[in-house]
Amino acid sequence: MNTKPFVSTLQNLLLMTVSTVVTLLLIEGAFRLYSSATEASGLEALNRVAEKPAPGTKVTLGSMIQLSANPGIVYELIPDLSVVHLGQQVTTNAAGFRGPAVTGEKPAGTRRIVGLGDSVMFGWGVAVDEAYPSVLAQTLNAVPGEPHWEFINTAVPGYNTAIEVEVLKEKGLRYQPDIVIVGFVENDFAMPRFIQEPVNYLALDRSFLLQALGIGAAGEALSDAVQEFGDNGIPLGEVDMSRVPQHYHYMVGTSGVINSFNELRRLRDKHGFEVIVLVNQFLTQEVRDAITDNGFQIVNAAKLWAPYAEAQGYTDVRAAIRLSESDPHPSAEAHAVIGKGLSDRVRLLMAKRSAVP
Repeated sequence: MNTKPFVSTLQNLLLMTVSTVVTLLLIEGAFRLYSSATEASGLEALNRVAEKPAPGTKVTLGSMIQLSANPGIVYELIPDLSVVHLGQQVTTNAAGFRGPAVTGEKPAGTRRIVGLGDSVMFGWGVAVDEAYPSVLAQTLNAVPGEPHWEFINTAVPGYNTAIEVEVLKEKGLRYQPDIVIVGFVENDFAMPRFIQEPVNYLALDRSFLLQALGIGAAGEALSDAVQEFGDNGIPLGEVDMSRVPQHYHYMVGTSGVINSFNELRRLRDKHGFEVIVLVNQFLTQEVRDAITDNGFQIVNAAKLWAPYAEAQGYTDVRAAIRLSESDPHPSAEAHAVIGKGLSDRVRLLMAKRSAVP
Protein backbone atom coordinates (compact mmCIF):
# COMPACT_ATOMS: atom_id res chain seq x y z
CA MET A 1 0.00 0.00 0.00
CA ASN A 2 1.35 3.39 -0.98
CA THR A 3 1.17 5.63 2.11
CA LYS A 4 2.91 8.62 0.56
CA PRO A 5 -0.34 10.43 -0.47
CA PHE A 6 -1.76 9.95 3.03
CA VAL A 7 1.41 11.23 4.70
CA SER A 8 1.55 14.15 2.30
CA THR A 9 -2.09 15.06 3.02
CA LEU A 10 -1.49 14.79 6.77
CA GLN A 11 1.56 17.01 6.51
CA ASN A 12 -0.42 19.58 4.53
CA LEU A 13 -3.22 19.55 7.12
CA LEU A 14 -0.74 19.98 9.96
CA LEU A 15 0.97 22.81 8.10
CA MET A 16 -2.35 24.52 7.48
CA THR A 17 -3.37 24.08 11.13
CA VAL A 18 -0.11 25.47 12.44
CA SER A 19 -0.26 28.37 9.96
CA THR A 20 -3.86 29.17 10.99
CA VAL A 21 -3.00 29.07 14.70
CA VAL A 22 0.06 31.26 14.22
CA THR A 23 -1.97 33.71 12.12
CA LEU A 24 -4.72 33.90 14.75
CA LEU A 25 -2.14 34.42 17.49
CA LEU A 26 -0.55 37.24 15.49
CA ILE A 27 -3.96 38.85 14.91
CA GLU A 28 -4.83 38.46 18.61
CA GLY A 29 -1.53 40.14 19.51
CA ALA A 30 -2.23 42.96 17.09
CA PHE A 31 -5.69 43.54 18.58
CA ARG A 32 -4.18 43.60 22.10
CA LEU A 33 -1.62 46.21 21.05
CA TYR A 34 -4.31 48.26 19.31
CA SER A 35 -6.66 48.05 22.29
CA SER A 36 -3.90 49.02 24.70
CA ALA A 37 -3.12 52.10 22.63
CA THR A 38 -6.64 53.25 21.82
CA GLU A 39 -9.13 51.94 24.38
CA ALA A 40 -10.78 54.78 26.26
CA SER A 41 -12.31 54.48 29.68
CA GLY A 42 -16.08 54.49 29.89
CA LEU A 43 -16.11 58.11 31.04
CA GLU A 44 -13.76 59.18 28.26
CA ALA A 45 -16.00 57.48 25.73
CA LEU A 46 -19.03 59.13 27.30
CA ASN A 47 -17.35 62.52 27.06
CA ARG A 48 -16.94 62.01 23.33
CA VAL A 49 -20.48 60.90 22.51
CA ALA A 50 -22.65 62.81 25.00
CA GLU A 51 -24.94 64.61 22.58
CA LYS A 52 -28.67 64.83 23.09
CA PRO A 53 -30.35 62.33 20.73
CA ALA A 54 -33.25 63.49 18.58
CA PRO A 55 -36.79 62.68 19.76
CA GLY A 56 -37.87 59.14 18.92
CA THR A 57 -34.32 57.88 18.39
CA LYS A 58 -33.59 54.28 19.39
CA VAL A 59 -30.68 54.47 21.81
CA THR A 60 -28.51 52.53 24.22
CA LEU A 61 -27.97 53.71 27.77
CA GLY A 62 -24.74 55.46 26.81
CA SER A 63 -26.67 57.87 24.59
CA MET A 64 -29.02 58.88 27.41
CA ILE A 65 -26.41 60.06 29.89
CA GLN A 66 -23.90 62.84 30.30
CA LEU A 67 -21.03 63.56 32.66
CA SER A 68 -22.07 65.24 35.91
CA ALA A 69 -20.46 68.42 37.14
CA ASN A 70 -20.43 66.73 40.55
CA PRO A 71 -17.63 64.12 40.60
CA GLY A 72 -19.48 62.29 43.37
CA ILE A 73 -22.40 61.68 41.01
CA VAL A 74 -20.14 60.83 38.03
CA TYR A 75 -22.85 60.82 35.33
CA GLU A 76 -26.57 61.56 35.01
CA LEU A 77 -29.47 61.33 32.59
CA ILE A 78 -29.70 64.05 29.95
CA PRO A 79 -32.69 66.33 30.72
CA ASP A 80 -35.71 66.62 28.41
CA LEU A 81 -35.15 63.37 26.53
CA SER A 82 -37.77 61.58 24.48
CA VAL A 83 -36.16 58.43 23.11
CA VAL A 84 -36.75 54.70 22.75
CA HIS A 85 -34.66 52.36 24.89
CA LEU A 86 -35.11 48.58 24.81
CA GLY A 87 -38.38 49.08 22.97
CA GLN A 88 -39.82 51.44 25.61
CA GLN A 89 -40.40 55.17 25.49
CA VAL A 90 -38.04 56.93 27.89
CA THR A 91 -38.79 60.56 28.70
CA THR A 92 -36.86 62.68 31.16
CA ASN A 93 -38.03 65.93 32.69
CA ALA A 94 -36.10 69.18 33.04
CA ALA A 95 -34.38 67.86 36.16
CA GLY A 96 -33.07 64.83 34.28
CA PHE A 97 -35.35 62.28 35.98
CA ARG A 98 -37.53 59.68 34.33
CA GLY A 99 -41.13 60.66 34.90
CA PRO A 100 -43.31 63.77 34.95
CA ALA A 101 -42.07 67.18 35.99
CA VAL A 102 -42.41 68.01 39.69
CA THR A 103 -42.27 71.50 41.17
CA GLY A 104 -39.64 72.23 43.76
CA GLU A 105 -42.09 73.51 46.36
CA LYS A 106 -44.29 70.80 47.83
CA PRO A 107 -48.00 71.70 47.56
CA ALA A 108 -50.18 71.61 50.66
CA GLY A 109 -51.81 68.22 51.21
CA THR A 110 -49.12 66.42 49.20
CA ARG A 111 -46.69 63.79 50.40
CA ARG A 112 -43.55 62.99 48.49
CA ILE A 113 -41.30 60.00 48.02
CA VAL A 114 -37.81 60.49 46.59
CA GLY A 115 -36.45 57.32 45.04
CA LEU A 116 -32.72 56.60 45.04
CA GLY A 117 -31.71 53.71 42.83
CA ASP A 118 -30.24 52.25 39.71
CA SER A 119 -31.60 50.34 36.72
CA VAL A 120 -34.28 48.45 38.65
CA MET A 121 -35.95 51.56 40.07
CA PHE A 122 -35.37 53.39 36.77
CA GLY A 123 -37.58 50.78 35.12
CA TRP A 124 -35.11 49.06 32.80
CA GLY A 125 -36.97 47.58 29.86
CA VAL A 126 -40.48 48.49 31.03
CA ALA A 127 -42.76 51.45 30.38
CA VAL A 128 -42.63 54.26 32.91
CA ASP A 129 -46.17 53.51 34.11
CA GLU A 130 -45.21 49.85 34.64
CA ALA A 131 -42.16 50.58 36.82
CA TYR A 132 -42.73 50.17 40.54
CA PRO A 133 -42.31 53.88 41.42
CA SER A 134 -45.32 54.67 39.22
CA VAL A 135 -47.26 51.64 40.49
CA LEU A 136 -46.57 52.70 44.07
CA ALA A 137 -47.80 56.26 43.50
CA GLN A 138 -50.88 55.04 41.61
CA THR A 139 -51.73 52.57 44.38
CA LEU A 140 -51.35 55.15 47.14
CA ASN A 141 -53.44 57.69 45.22
CA ALA A 142 -56.23 55.19 44.55
CA VAL A 143 -57.51 55.53 48.13
CA PRO A 144 -60.04 58.39 48.43
CA GLY A 145 -59.59 60.93 51.18
CA GLU A 146 -55.85 60.36 51.66
CA PRO A 147 -53.11 62.87 50.82
CA HIS A 148 -51.88 63.05 47.25
CA TRP A 149 -48.59 61.25 46.68
CA GLU A 150 -45.78 62.14 44.28
CA PHE A 151 -42.78 59.93 43.50
CA ILE A 152 -39.61 61.67 42.30
CA ASN A 153 -37.56 58.95 40.64
CA THR A 154 -33.89 60.00 40.62
CA ALA A 155 -32.67 56.50 39.67
CA VAL A 156 -30.07 56.08 36.94
CA PRO A 157 -28.83 52.69 35.69
CA GLY A 158 -25.42 51.80 37.06
CA TYR A 159 -25.51 53.93 40.21
CA ASN A 160 -24.27 52.56 43.52
CA THR A 161 -25.33 53.55 47.05
CA ALA A 162 -22.72 56.29 47.47
CA ILE A 163 -23.79 58.04 44.26
CA GLU A 164 -27.45 57.73 45.22
CA VAL A 165 -26.89 59.47 48.56
CA GLU A 166 -24.95 62.21 46.78
CA VAL A 167 -27.88 62.62 44.37
CA LEU A 168 -30.21 63.02 47.35
CA LYS A 169 -28.03 65.79 48.78
CA GLU A 170 -27.64 67.70 45.52
CA LYS A 171 -30.97 67.05 43.81
CA GLY A 172 -33.48 65.21 46.00
CA LEU A 173 -33.74 67.25 49.19
CA ARG A 174 -35.21 70.22 47.33
CA TYR A 175 -38.41 68.20 46.93
CA GLN A 176 -38.91 67.97 50.72
CA PRO A 177 -39.41 64.19 50.86
CA ASP A 178 -41.56 62.54 53.49
CA ILE A 179 -40.04 59.18 52.58
CA VAL A 180 -36.82 58.21 50.83
CA ILE A 181 -36.77 54.77 49.21
CA VAL A 182 -33.37 53.28 48.42
CA GLY A 183 -33.38 50.54 45.81
CA PHE A 184 -30.48 48.29 46.81
CA VAL A 185 -29.22 45.47 44.58
CA GLU A 186 -26.21 43.26 45.10
CA ASN A 187 -23.98 45.02 42.57
CA ASP A 188 -24.33 48.29 44.50
CA PHE A 189 -21.14 47.22 46.25
CA ALA A 190 -19.26 47.71 43.00
CA MET A 191 -18.05 50.68 40.99
CA PRO A 192 -20.62 52.75 39.14
CA ARG A 193 -21.21 51.70 35.57
CA PHE A 194 -18.90 53.06 32.86
CA ILE A 195 -15.92 53.37 35.19
CA GLN A 196 -13.39 51.41 33.17
CA GLU A 197 -11.42 48.93 35.25
CA PRO A 198 -7.74 48.64 34.35
CA VAL A 199 -7.26 45.96 31.70
CA ASN A 200 -4.41 43.47 31.75
CA TYR A 201 -3.55 43.17 28.08
CA LEU A 202 -1.31 40.16 28.79
CA ALA A 203 -4.04 38.13 30.51
CA LEU A 204 -5.09 34.90 28.82
CA ASP A 205 -8.64 34.81 30.21
CA ARG A 206 -10.12 36.83 27.34
CA SER A 207 -9.67 37.25 23.59
CA PHE A 208 -9.48 40.76 22.23
CA LEU A 209 -10.03 39.38 18.74
CA LEU A 210 -13.35 37.78 19.78
CA GLN A 211 -14.26 40.92 21.67
CA ALA A 212 -13.69 42.99 18.53
CA LEU A 213 -15.97 40.60 16.64
CA GLY A 214 -18.67 41.05 19.29
CA ILE A 215 -18.15 37.58 20.77
CA GLY A 216 -17.35 36.88 24.42
CA ALA A 217 -16.91 39.14 27.44
CA ALA A 218 -16.54 42.89 27.74
CA GLY A 219 -17.99 44.77 24.78
CA GLU A 220 -18.59 48.43 24.11
CA ALA A 221 -18.14 50.65 27.15
CA LEU A 222 -21.45 52.41 26.63
CA SER A 223 -23.53 49.39 25.64
CA ASP A 224 -26.64 47.93 27.28
CA ALA A 225 -24.83 44.79 28.43
CA VAL A 226 -26.32 43.50 31.68
CA GLN A 227 -24.90 41.42 34.49
CA GLU A 228 -26.58 39.09 36.92
CA PHE A 229 -27.07 40.97 40.18
CA GLY A 230 -24.26 40.00 42.50
CA ASP A 231 -22.70 37.66 39.93
CA ASN A 232 -19.26 39.25 39.72
CA GLY A 233 -17.15 36.19 40.45
CA ILE A 234 -16.30 37.22 44.02
CA PRO A 235 -18.20 36.94 47.30
CA LEU A 236 -21.07 39.33 47.85
CA GLY A 237 -19.86 42.64 49.22
CA GLU A 238 -16.22 42.18 48.27
CA VAL A 239 -14.47 44.22 45.59
CA ASP A 240 -11.03 43.80 44.08
CA MET A 241 -9.71 47.20 45.12
CA SER A 242 -6.64 46.85 42.89
CA ARG A 243 -9.00 47.33 39.93
CA VAL A 244 -10.73 50.41 41.36
CA PRO A 245 -9.30 53.87 40.58
CA GLN A 246 -8.03 55.46 43.79
CA HIS A 247 -10.52 58.35 43.80
CA TYR A 248 -13.44 55.89 43.76
CA HIS A 249 -12.26 53.73 46.67
CA TYR A 250 -14.52 55.51 49.15
CA MET A 251 -17.72 54.49 47.35
CA VAL A 252 -17.25 50.75 46.81
CA GLY A 253 -17.28 47.58 48.87
CA THR A 254 -18.93 46.96 52.20
CA SER A 255 -17.37 50.03 53.82
CA GLY A 256 -18.60 52.25 50.99
CA VAL A 257 -22.17 51.01 51.40
CA ILE A 258 -22.13 51.28 55.20
CA ASN A 259 -20.65 54.79 55.12
CA SER A 260 -23.34 55.82 52.64
CA PHE A 261 -26.13 54.52 54.88
CA ASN A 262 -24.59 56.34 57.84
CA GLU A 263 -24.62 59.56 55.80
CA LEU A 264 -28.23 58.90 54.86
CA ARG A 265 -29.10 58.64 58.55
CA ARG A 266 -27.57 62.05 59.20
CA LEU A 267 -29.61 63.52 56.37
CA ARG A 268 -32.77 61.85 57.72
CA ASP A 269 -32.19 63.26 61.19
CA LYS A 270 -31.65 66.74 59.78
CA HIS A 271 -34.52 66.82 57.29
CA GLY A 272 -37.09 64.59 58.99
CA PHE A 273 -37.92 61.99 56.35
CA GLU A 274 -38.37 58.23 56.77
CA VAL A 275 -36.19 55.69 54.95
CA ILE A 276 -37.16 52.38 53.33
CA VAL A 277 -34.48 50.17 51.80
CA LEU A 278 -35.89 47.92 49.08
CA VAL A 279 -33.59 44.91 48.77
CA ASN A 280 -33.45 42.92 45.54
CA GLN A 281 -32.78 39.63 47.31
CA PHE A 282 -29.60 39.30 49.34
CA LEU A 283 -27.79 41.35 51.99
CA THR A 284 -24.59 40.70 53.86
CA GLN A 285 -25.04 40.69 57.62
CA GLU A 286 -22.85 43.78 57.97
CA VAL A 287 -25.00 45.81 55.62
CA ARG A 288 -28.22 44.50 57.16
CA ASP A 289 -26.96 45.59 60.57
CA ALA A 290 -26.07 49.03 59.19
CA ILE A 291 -29.58 49.45 57.79
CA THR A 292 -31.39 48.37 60.94
CA ASP A 293 -28.99 50.14 63.33
CA ASN A 294 -29.73 53.38 61.47
CA GLY A 295 -33.45 52.81 62.00
CA PHE A 296 -34.33 52.19 58.35
CA GLN A 297 -37.08 49.85 57.19
CA ILE A 298 -36.13 46.83 55.03
CA VAL A 299 -38.44 45.48 52.35
CA ASN A 300 -37.28 42.37 50.49
CA ALA A 301 -38.58 42.29 46.92
CA ALA A 302 -38.18 38.50 46.79
CA LYS A 303 -40.50 38.13 49.79
CA LEU A 304 -43.08 40.41 48.15
CA TRP A 305 -43.01 38.24 45.07
CA ALA A 306 -43.05 34.79 46.71
CA PRO A 307 -46.70 34.70 47.91
CA TYR A 308 -47.93 36.20 44.64
CA ALA A 309 -46.01 33.63 42.59
CA GLU A 310 -47.44 30.83 44.71
CA ALA A 311 -50.98 32.15 44.33
CA GLN A 312 -50.53 32.38 40.56
CA GLY A 313 -49.20 28.83 40.39
CA TYR A 314 -45.83 29.68 38.92
CA THR A 315 -43.51 26.70 38.75
CA ASP A 316 -40.52 28.70 37.52
CA VAL A 317 -40.53 31.79 39.71
CA ARG A 318 -37.13 32.96 38.50
CA ALA A 319 -38.24 33.05 34.87
CA ALA A 320 -41.51 34.77 35.72
CA ILE A 321 -39.94 37.75 37.46
CA ARG A 322 -37.18 38.36 34.89
CA LEU A 323 -37.46 40.76 31.99
CA SER A 324 -36.16 38.00 29.72
CA GLU A 325 -34.09 34.85 29.85
CA SER A 326 -30.92 36.89 29.32
CA ASP A 327 -31.88 39.94 31.40
CA PRO A 328 -32.36 39.67 35.19
CA HIS A 329 -34.16 42.99 35.57
CA PRO A 330 -37.75 42.72 36.86
CA SER A 331 -40.57 42.17 34.44
CA ALA A 332 -43.57 44.51 34.38
CA GLU A 333 -45.47 41.92 36.42
CA ALA A 334 -42.75 41.87 39.07
CA HIS A 335 -42.71 45.68 39.18
CA ALA A 336 -46.46 45.67 39.81
CA VAL A 337 -46.11 43.29 42.75
CA ILE A 338 -43.24 45.33 44.22
CA GLY A 339 -45.10 48.64 43.87
CA LYS A 340 -48.26 47.33 45.50
CA GLY A 341 -46.28 45.64 48.28
CA LEU A 342 -44.39 48.84 48.99
CA SER A 343 -47.66 50.76 49.30
CA ASP A 344 -48.61 48.72 52.36
CA ARG A 345 -45.29 49.51 54.05
CA VAL A 346 -45.55 53.20 53.16
CA ARG A 347 -49.04 53.48 54.67
CA LEU A 348 -47.95 51.65 57.81
CA LEU A 349 -44.89 53.84 58.18
CA MET A 350 -46.84 57.07 57.77
CA ALA A 351 -49.51 55.85 60.22
CA LYS A 352 -46.84 55.24 62.86
CA ARG A 353 -45.31 58.62 62.12
CA SER A 354 -48.68 60.36 62.56
CA ALA A 355 -49.26 58.55 65.85
CA VAL A 356 -46.07 59.95 67.38
CA PRO A 357 -46.96 63.03 69.47
